[in-house]
Amino acid sequence: AAGHLDVVADDALGGIVLRACTERLTTGELLDLAAHAVRAVHAGGRVVVCSLTPAAWGEGATQVEADLSPGRPLRAATWAAVLAEHGCDAVAVHDLAGAAYVVVATCP
Repeated sequence: AAGHLDVVADDALGGIVLRACTERLTTGELLDLAAHAVRAVHAGGRVVVCSLTPAAWGEGATQVEADLSPGRPLRAATWAAVLAEHGCDAVAVHDLAGAAYVVVATCP
């Protein structure tokens, strides 16, 4: 995802959904991904993060993936704070039955 966003022009996208990679990347890679996403989305566009919660990561079907991954999911509040630091506003967090969440942010 970060490699693709690295070649996307600034303000070129109306929105982006970050999903699946959000549980596996290292913290540094996730921070870079957030910066690339906000840069690539035009003003008023949306960045959406879909992820498992840290409590659900490594349980049930995600046990093997969690053991082999370099990172772990961030809390929804952390994604909201990171996106806000990049100038996003109207950040909304939607809990999906306690095991997953969606964060929606409007880009500057």
